[in-house]
Amino acid sequence: MTRDYRDIGSGKVLSINISGNEFLGKITLGLWDKLGFAPKTEEDCKIVGRICRNYLKYQEWQEYSSFKYFQEKCGLEKLSKYDIEWLEEVADFFENAKGIDPDY
Repeated sequence: MTRDYRDIGSGKVLSINISGNEFLGKITLGLWDKLGFAPKTEEDCKIVGRICRNYLKYQEWQEYSSFKYFQEKCGLEKLSKYDIEWLEEVADFFENAKGIDPDY
C-alpha cells in the first residue's frame, strides 16, 4: 500500500510504502484514515513530525536500555536500521512541510 504526500510550500513529494511494518502503517496510513486525521495544515505536519521524532528517540533509548527482558516480554517493537532511516526521512519531510495538498 502506497500513498503520496505533496508539500504545498515546496512541491516536494513523499511516497510512503508501508509493506510489512505494522507501526509505520499505523502512523502513516491506517491511523490517519481511521481517526480522520490526515496532515493537511502546517500545524498538522509539525505534529506528525514530532510523533516521528519521539518514536525515533524511543528507538534510541531502546538501543541503550538495560531493560532487554521487558522489551522482549512486552513485545516492544524494535525497528530495523532501514526503517529508522526511513522514519527520519518522514519526520524531516513533515517538519518542513507547509501543508499537504489534499487533491494530490
